[in-house]
Order: sequence, then structure tokens, then C-alpha cells
Amino acid sequence: MSQTLVVAFSSLHSCLVNLPPRWVAALAAQPASRACMVFRVSWQQQTAYVAWSGGVAQSNIGQGADVLEMDGTFGRALGLGDGARVRVEYVPDVATCTAAEVEPASADDWEILSLNAGAVEERLLQQARVVAVGQPIVFWLSPSTVVRLATAAVTPRTQACCLLANDSEVVVAPRPRARKAQSSQSPAASVTDTAAVYCMRIAADVTATAAATVYANPAAPVACLAGKSVRIARALHREDSEVAADSSGSAAATAAVSASLAASDKVQPGVLLASPALLSAAGLSPGEAVRVQVAAAGEADGTDKTNETSGAPPALEAGVTAFIDDAWRCVDSALAGGGGGLLVCGRRGAGKSSVVRAVAARAAQGTRLVFVRHVDCAALALEPQTARVVAALRAAAREALAGAPAVLVLDDVDAVTPAAVEHGDDRRARRVAEALVAATRGVAVLATAASRAAVHARVLGAGVFGATREIPPPRAAERELMLAAVAAASAAPPAPATSFAAAAYATEGYAPADLRALYERATHEAAVRAVAAESSRAARVEVTAADLTRALAGFRPAALRSLRVSAAPTARWSDIGGLRDARRLLRETLELPARYGAVFASSPLRLRSGVLLYGFPGCGKTLLAAAAARECGLSLVATKGPELLSKYIGSSEQAVRDLFRRAAAAAPCVLFFDEFDAIAPRRGHDSTGVTDRVVNQFLTEMDGAEGLAGVYVLAATSRPDLIDPALLRPGRLDKALLCPLPDAADRADILARHAARLRTAAAIDWPALAARAENFTGADLQALVYNAFLEAVHERTQAPLPGASASAPVSEAAAPVFAM
Repeated sequence: MSQTLVVAFSSLHSCLVNLPPRWVAALAAQPASRACMVFRVSWQQQTAYVAWSGGVAQSNIGQGADVLEMDGTFGRALGLGDGARVRVEYVPDVATCTAAEVEPASADDWEILSLNAGAVEERLLQQARVVAVGQPIVFWLSPSTVVRLATAAVTPRTQACCLLANDSEVVVAPRPRARKAQSSQSPAASVTDTAAVYCMRIAADVTATAAATVYANPAAPVACLAGKSVRIARALHREDSEVAADSSGSAAATAAVSASLAASDKVQPGVLLASPALLSAAGLSPGEAVRVQVAAAGEADGTDKTNETSGAPPALEAGVTAFIDDAWRCVDSALAGGGGGLLVCGRRGAGKSSVVRAVAARAAQGTRLVFVRHVDCAALALEPQTARVVAALRAAAREALAGAPAVLVLDDVDAVTPAAVEHGDDRRARRVAEALVAATRGVAVLATAASRAAVHARVLGAGVFGATREIPPPRAAERELMLAAVAAASAAPPAPATSFAAAAYATEGYAPADLRALYERATHEAAVRAVAAESSRAARVEVTAADLTRALAGFRPAALRSLRVSAAPTARWSDIGGLRDARRLLRETLELPARYGAVFASSPLRLRSGVLLYGFPGCGKTLLAAAAARECGLSLVATKGPELLSKYIGSSEQAVRDLFRRAAAAAPCVLFFDEFDAIAPRRGHDSTGVTDRVVNQFLTEMDGAEGLAGVYVLAATSRPDLIDPALLRPGRLDKALLCPLPDAADRADILARHAARLRTAAAIDWPALAARAENFTGADLQALVYNAFLEAVHERTQAPLPGASASAPVSEAAAPVFAM
């Protein structure tokens, strides 16, 4: 099989190729095709060998010709271009490679390869199967990171190409980065000025007037460089450069700055005093160890640009100042006691990382010269090798101990030490947790996590965290401050006299990240409005209150995206006939506190937050709950009772806890339980004990010490006598509302409301029909109206039901139903 094909580039992210559909069909017809098929590609007296990925080429670049599809990076490495014509033929009986010698294409490739050797070893056969002498190999660590290798030798050497297998040995020749040539100055000058590196601890001089000058004690060894321009950079331990996963704060924050060194008796020996602007430009914190050496010729003027390159420090998140003060007191106590720490919990987008950064900045700017070491545990958790994760945490802890007093910041600590789950393998989490406990003895740890329950029990029980604080949802006043802070930092400022009060009250349950996303949507709305108005290009886009209102339409905060929430139920009070007493009490319980929150907040009494709806099936209990949520402007979290039950011990209770926690995050909302008697029956009647434990969990959640702020519980049942009496006392389900069978007036009202959605005859006597529908429920009356509508449809289509007159009006078509 040999044919001319057209090369088409596609993002395959491998050295494998896709064949034309005709070729794939022919190969599929072969009774004994090899698992990996190799093809020789020839063009312009050049040859390469590629393996088939098993896929079919989808590109249409060939304009009728057959296409050979390959990755663009791999194709360019071979010397091919998109649209090039090549000769392709099948190569049978390719030998298996015993050993292959490859070398990186550059020193950068060698460094990336050495730091990700485990990933290359695991995924090499997924991306490359053929090796040939002189042919490049391209390996994708990620869609944007590739490593290029060149094949130097292949065993057996008699083969033009070989297939890589699981037992093939791939040897990579190192390619270190070439060192710069030594200076041609005199040996004395070279040793004194260029080669000498001084390790010192940097401190902030808040009274400094010259940002480009640093000060050292005249007795310090570095004083010999006084009057010269010096280069200042963070002092990294050797372990930091060897651990690839520990890139939380080193790769991006090791910028070096240049400054003029001066001697001062007011500086302690071993301390380098610098201005806060210079510290910000270098990404350094007070108390951190730095390297000081003579600046190169091209760096002498680097300090002149300090004010230009150093941005203002990030502002504290508005509205959480009290929480930051409380967190700082916990960290300060841990620093004074020589150990322990603080665990900051909160839902996604609550601002945990911002709070931790603010507390760490306050510690670094204090009088103790506290050194702050930051570790991004979420990025560290992506490392597949547990040993490298443990090594990164130990290196960070050693660096914190060396810079004591220090604070070790572990962002998303639950990513590397997750809590154990039933029937799950937690050996990796336990090993990392034990290493973290051993490494952080005597270190003040400041960590973030989704919740305390999400962290491994080994870490919680070892005293690593002396206190736990959970970020509360922001109140209306705090949300207004946050929106104002986001608007002040945005490129699109708010219009003059724009108030955020209305938006703050409409964003109940929003996290700081949701408010930031909301303002970005409002910015887009303002830009669209400006374009539609054909305003001048020079005019700035300004956000108005109307833009915020439009941005709120259709926007769901992060807490509601994981919930089965009906944010806008279709039912209204006008859709419900009868049930006047039930509607009145639901309005008192739900609508008034939601609409006049400031008035009810000043009340010292605990408001009613639980209602039980009971009655015959079909009397409108579920419809009443949906309409109450719609009319009161609340989200509806509907849950069927049996959905929470599980056969595994503890799973049902955990489902109840998770449901109430997510509902609290989505507050204000209505938490509706349908068929409540199935999940909360009387205790002592279950042989397995599952529902007994679930009832106990309900008792705790519905009347706990903290209460349910903004969460209104509605439960519906047809058998209230089966529900555990402890749930029916005041404080839990405060009020029981009967949804009775409708009387004659209510039946007429229900029939009229359902018929209002249809085209009906003008002379229908609804009270007369209601009188004939005694003991009908609301659902029966709805079915009656719909069946009458179907009778009319059959009459119009000349296909009447048996026993019905073809010319009967709609009002009389329902008569057979009443006669049953």
C-alpha cells in the first residue's frame, strides 16, 4: 500500500498520525492487523517513520485528496508544512526497540524533562511509538508545554526504525546549560566584587525616602560594597530548585532588583534595610533571606525603574476587616506560643486566599520581621509522585524554620491531605498528612480549606491547627462595600451617583467572587449599551445601576450551580385556587421577613422558619411551596425524601448535612422536602436504624445552636401521623398547615383558574360544575379540565371518543367524567 497523501496539521498532541477513511476501512478488513502499524513517509529525498493512532483523518485540506493528519508541532519538527504532499507506504515486520538513546534539543528541554521525568515515563507510549536515528520525538506535558528530543541511537542497530514497547529502555543524555564565561577583570576584583555573595535578612524601612538605596551595618561583611550598585534577590534553598511541583511562590517571585548600598549604624548586623517599594518590586517579604552581590553592568540603572515596575500592594477585600482582625489575633497567638496555627474555611469564592494574604501581609509588616512562606497545595496535588509532594512540603517547612519567626501558608491544604472516604484508598493522603505533621512542629501554620471535615483526620488531630475560622456569607452592607471596591479597581468605573445598595440587597447569598463576576457582566452590558448608542470612542464606559440590573438577569452564583434549584418557579399565588389560610400564613412566614429584613433583624425573637404542609394527595401542597418561593423572591431547593437515604452507614446523615450546608450557602431560599414521612418517620420502628439516624441528624440541623439564617424549611406529607413528634415541636416545624379538600366555592375557583389557560365557551357555569365535583381534590379538578379539553380536541378532529357527541360543546363534554 503506497500512495501520495496531503499533510494536514491538527492538534493531536502526539507523534501519532490519523489515516484517510479509505485506508482505515482497508486496514479494518485485514484479518490479522498488528496493534501498532508503522508507515514510511517520504518527501524531497527525506524519510520519516510514523505510527497510526487508530483514528480517522477529519481534515478537508486535501480538497478531494486523501489526508494524512498529524500534529503541527511534530510535523514542523520533521520539516513538513501544512498541505505538503508526501508518499506514504506501510512498513511490515517492524522490530521492537530494546534500547534507544535520545538527547534533548536544548538546555530548556533538558531542565523540563528532568523535572517531569515521572510524567514522561508514564505517558511516553501514549504519544510516541516509533523511533528512528535522527528523527525527532515531541512530547506534550500539557497543551502549551512540549519537550523536543532527538534520537541518537537505536538497538537493534540493523533496523531503520523500531517500535517502543513497555520493556524498551530509553536513555536520555543530559544537556546542562552552558555557564557564562568568567570576567576578564583582575582576580582580586573578580573575587571581591563579582564572585562574593552575601546572605542577609531583609527588613522594611517605612521611613525611607530613597527607594533605590539599601542600608547595612558598617561592621557587616557586605559593607565592603558600600557606594556600589548591588543586586538583591531571594535566597533559595537547593531543595526548592529540585522540586518542580513547589512552584507556588518561587518561579514568579524571584525577581532581582538593583539598589545602591550605603552603611548606617542604625541597622543591626546581618540585616539589610530597604524601602517597602523595593520589597514590592522584588516580591520579597520583611524577614526573608536574600542574596546580595555586585550588580552587573547592565543592571546598574535597574533601581531607577522601581516605582514604575512595582505596583501598589493588593487592597484588602472590603467587608471582611473584622474577620481579618480575628484571624490575625489567632496567628499572632500562634507566633507567640511557638506553634499551632489557623485553618480558614469557606466555600469556593468566599475569599479564603485573599484573607490569608492579608493576614500574612500584616504579619510580615509587623515589628517581629516575620518570614512568610507560601505553598499552593492545589498545584502541588497535581504531582503524581507522592515522594515529590512530601519533599516539597518538607522543603517549605525547613525554609520556614530557618527564617523563624515565620508563618507557613498552605493554600488549599485539603487538596494534598483530603479526608478519608469509605472504601477509598487514602494511603497517599495519610503519608502526606504524616509528613506534614512531622515537618510543621514549631511552625505557625496558616491554611485554607473548603471545610474542616475536608481535611485528613491525622492533620486535625495532631494539633497543627489550634483554631478554625469559617468565613461567613457577606451581609447586605458588606456586599455593598465589596461591589464598591470591585468597581473602584475596575477599568470601567461606575457612573457618578451610582448606588450599589439595590444590587447588594438583590445579591443575597453571593460570595465575593460572584460579586466580581457580576460587575464584569455589568461592564459588558455597559459596553454593549455604549456601542448601541454609537457613543464616541473617546468616551469611557461607565457602569450604571441599570447595567447591574441587567447583569443580574440569568446570573447564578457559584453556590447555586451545584444545587438542583428552581430559581424562578412558574407557579404564582394567582394560579392557586382556595387554600387562603395557608397562603396567608406562608406570606407571614416567608415573604415579610424576606422583604423587610431590616425590621425583622432588630427583633430579639427567633422567627418561625419551618412549616409542615399536610393533607390529602393532590390538594396542592407542592404547588403551594413553589408559589411561595416565587412570590417571595426566594430560590427553591426541592428534595424528595427517599433521595437522601443510602444503604451505607453514615451516608444518609452526610447527605442531610451537605444539603443543609449548601442551602445555607444559597440563602435566602426555601428548602422543600416532599414526602417527608418517608425520610423522617417515628424512631424505633426501623430494623436497620438508618431512618433513626437520619431523624437525629434532622433534629440537629433544624434546631442547632447556630440556627438556619435565611433558610426556610417546608415539608409536605400525606401522613403527618407517621412523622417523628420531635420534628413537629416549635423551633423546628413550628406550624402545621392543613391543605383540606376544597369546598364548593374553592372548587369553582380552581376550575376557573385552570380553565383560564384554555379557550372555553362563554356560558360555562363553574359553580354548577363545582357542585357536581364533591370530594374532588385540586389535582382531580385539573385533570377534569384537561380531559374536557381533550374531548373538545377529539370533536374538532372528527374523532370523538366512544359515547361522546360530535357536536357537544366543551362544557358538556365533561359530563361523562362527573357521572363516573
